[in-house]
Amino acid sequence: LTHSNGQSESIFKEKTMDAPILYFYDQNGYFSETRTAERDPLDTCWLIPFNSTDIAMLPEKKGFVQQFKNDKWSYIENHVGEVYYHKQTGEKITITEAGELPDNLTDIPYPGQFYIWSETDSNWVLDEAAKAESIRLQNNATKKELMSFAESRISLIQDEIDLEMTND
Repeated sequence: LTHSNGQSESIFKEKTMDAPILYFYDQNGYFSETRTAERDPLDTCWLIPFNSTDIAMLPEKKGFVQQFKNDKWSYIENHVGEVYYHKQTGEKITITEAGELPDNLTDIPYPGQFYIWSETDSNWVLDEAAKAESIRLQNNATKKELMSFAESRISLIQDEIDLEMTND
């Protein structure tokens, strides 16, 4: 007898000689621990608590966790704790939940500003146009700053010249 219907009471299993092994799972059905079933206080059967089953798990598989759903165990990709990068923003993302990775993530580290993801190359590539535009804007800002400084100095000198002319 297996309990997976979401009810909170215990389910009983007819008592046999050996206590059955129970496989517990969390609210999402992911395996959490293994324990031996406890005896009913009347000693007539084994108790199978909510969020557990006596259905044996699948063999362990690297890179996967097991989920109990619809009265069976299945493999779910597990990338929890792994670091990936968002292909549109380069944002570093640490995976916090089991499941398939979205297509918009890559494990190739984001190299930095002016790089964009190329699906063709399956890699980050330098966006030459964006880099050139940024340099142009920086140069214009520097030019504007220098012009402003020069104009203020020229104005100051011009005021001195004008004052000298009126004092003569």
